[in-house]
Amino acid sequence: MTRSRSIFVGCASALLVAACGAGPDGTAGDATAASAVRVGIQVTEAWVRPADSGAASAAYLVLANRGVMADTVVGIVTEAAESASVHETRQHEGTMHMAALPTVAVPAGASVTLAPLGTHVMLLRLRRALRAGDTAAFGFVLSSGDTVPVRAVTRAP
Repeated sequence: MTRSRSIFVGCASALLVAACGAGPDGTAGDATAASAVRVGIQVTEAWVRPADSGAASAAYLVLANRGVMADTVVGIVTEAAESASVHETRQHEGTMHMAALPTVAVPAGASVTLAPLGTHVMLLRLRRALRAGDTAAFGFVLSSGDTVPVRAVTRAP
């Protein structure tokens, strides 16, 4: 990893940790709402599957762009796992396959749903186990340069 990328990830992670407050229902707290007003992207219904430390998990949510300009998810930052990315599940010749998506467009005034058996966030090599009621924090890095923090509650599908 280049030095500038390392600095970016470190700064984005610090921003994420500082901004990922959650309300009593596990949804994004005031810091996320303040960020969403600025960038136009709001996250709702965020949840993540339970998994053991070192394993993979998947997160699901709705990205709603309340702004007047389109934006694009170009990456994910997290300290919950060694890496994270957006994947899409597709059926090909009767078999389900997953493939990483380099970007996810979030058009102005529209919502993008990340759901089981569709587009979702993969958290790879979890740093700790995720049990029912735990949370996993990550952030969507947008092409606009902003990062939208997410706090997903762990629950069974």
